[in-house]
Amino acid sequence: MIKRPHFELLSTCLSLPRKFIQVIFGPRQVGKTTTIRQILAQWEGPTHFAAADGEAASDANWLKSQWEVIRAHNTALHSALFGGYFRDTRKQPALWGRWVESAVGAYLLNQSFLHNYQVYYWRDGQAEVDFVIEKGQKLVSIEVKSTADRNQKGMELFAKQFKPHRQLLVGDGGLRWQDFLKMDVSKLFE
Repeated sequence: MIKRPHFELLSTCLSLPRKFIQVIFGPRQVGKTTTIRQILAQWEGPTHFAAADGEAASDANWLKSQWEVIRAHNTALHSALFGGYFRDTRKQPALWGRWVESAVGAYLLNQSFLHNYQVYYWRDGQAEVDFVIEKGQKLVSIEVKSTADRNQKGMELFAKQFKPHRQLLVGDGGLRWQDFLKMDVSKLFE
């Protein structure tokens, strides 16, 4: 494999212990995409690569979709751009529920890189399951409830249709969300 002269420099910069979004820019057709793809092929851990070349990148929806992918992995970005106060958010059950669900989703996505599983969302009409994780032939359905809402219709229908290895309720009436965010998710497949 041919490595561009800036391969080592970029590898070093990207491996520094910071949690920033890295943006590489420069003239067209000089090897930026090739170099980054080579670096990411050797990278251990979560990454997201988006090239701003092509027609799709000129559309505002493309930029928004890339941002949503990045934000799903890091709830700190969610918080920084929110503009509200924690104490006020805690007092609004529906809003707080979305924050808890986002935290659980970000944790599942980040853990998926460590434990090699896939993360999905499932919906059939009005029935839904917040998260479905899959490893090999095993499925685990996860519902997040941060309010007194005990509606389990989505979990029931999913179980009937797919026979998951395990079902987990996170939040009110189940495993505390704080404990979920500390657990080894791979144990759900045992």
